[in-house]
Amino acid sequence: MRFILATTDFRYAGRPRPGFPLILDGSMEPAQPFHDYLHYRLLERGKPLDVKTWEAYGRRLWDFARFLQANGMTWNQPIVSHGQTVVRVYRDWQAHDLNLDRRTINDRVRIVADMYEWALQRGLIDRLPFTHEDVTVHGIQHDLAHVTGGTKTFRRPDVLLDEWEKEPAFLIAEQLKVARESIRSTSQRLLFDLMARVGLVHGGAPVCSQALEWRAWPATRPALACASRGRPRRSSRSQKPPTPARRQLPISRNLRTSAIQLRRRSRSLHHPRRAAPGRAP
Repeated sequence: MRFILATTDFRYAGRPRPGFPLILDGSMEPAQPFHDYLHYRLLERGKPLDVKTWEAYGRRLWDFARFLQANGMTWNQPIVSHGQTVVRVYRDWQAHDLNLDRRTINDRVRIVADMYEWALQRGLIDRLPFTHEDVTVHGIQHDLAHVTGGTKTFRRPDVLLDEWEKEPAFLIAEQLKVARESIRSTSQRLLFDLMARVGLVHGGAPVCSQALEWRAWPATRPALACASRGRPRRSSRSQKPPTPARRQLPISRNLRTSAIQLRRRSRSLHHPRRAAPGRAP
């Protein structure tokens, strides 16, 4: 069994459909009913899907087809009990043997369950290898929340696993120290210190197009201070102040907006507007 993506030679409704997933059996023929379901789900259904998701649908269904082939099972084999169906065996294999994430398992099992519901509507099977259960979600905000109490009930296959949000993984002090020492750029190190102190994630600090100018004096740079030791010193009267070197440091948009608001507020406090003559202040 192989999985390939179609080229421009594959046509549907008179138009080429490159990138359509093809699941082929040992004789290089479309494996059924997987091919017909993908044909319906990706091309015939009234709500078209993005072409970028075609490969994901095909690979998830191909994983189920390979599991059946490797274990000598068929997708429509007789159901002895709901606890021994091929869908449940496939789900438990991913959860216990592969130890995959629950969300990944549900993404695969959800497509497999939708294929069985499609097969039941087409008369290919007599019954589903799973049942449905009612799930109530709380905390939903909508226009009729005062009537429904902010809850919504929907049906889903009982073979899906319960999902929960993972706790964020925080860095300890030693990890922050190692990460900071590995950064050589001064500007990137300053950004890292800012993100570590305020708790920003990597994607939460967009770089602003405008840069912040800051000046570094030679006295704060050991390399320049050591290099100037061998030179003769001038008198305090004739000595000119060193010219600071300008550098640009990219900052986040939120930080720049806060700085502008703080500057305007300080100006309004130190320089209040004068009242026009003849008007009360």
